[in-house]
Amino acid sequence: MALLTIRGRVVLESAGPDWHLVGVVKRDKIRPNQLTLSRRRDPLLSKFTALGKRSLATLKLTDPSGISLVLTNARIIGPLQQLPAVQSSKHSTPPSTYEHESVLIRFDKILMENVLASASSSDDWT
Repeated sequence: MALLTIRGRVVLESAGPDWHLVGVVKRDKIRPNQLTLSRRRDPLLSKFTALGKRSLATLKLTDPSGISLVLTNARIIGPLQQLPAVQSSKHSTPPSTYEHESVLIRFDKILMENVLASASSSDDWT
């Protein structure tokens, strides 16, 4: 479990049976029932990817923008390439040892809510 603050609100990450992860979420425009979660590699993400292709009844994802998604019947399709952490080229600091990892997730249904506002049952988030 981890406590994070997103736009002034506290978000509790958790691992099974109720999964809640925070990371950058991008929906696949070609496959609307698929999305990519990108976040820094850590023990919680490692535990999540270790599930393999097992289906999760519900999976909650929260994007740093404040949008929270609840996926029904979520399945990990596989990890994508590992990316180095984003750095500013303006400073000559050494590279970060933190790496970001992206995971491809497929789902049957999606419920979107804005952490800062009201809930929405829209399936057309992009």
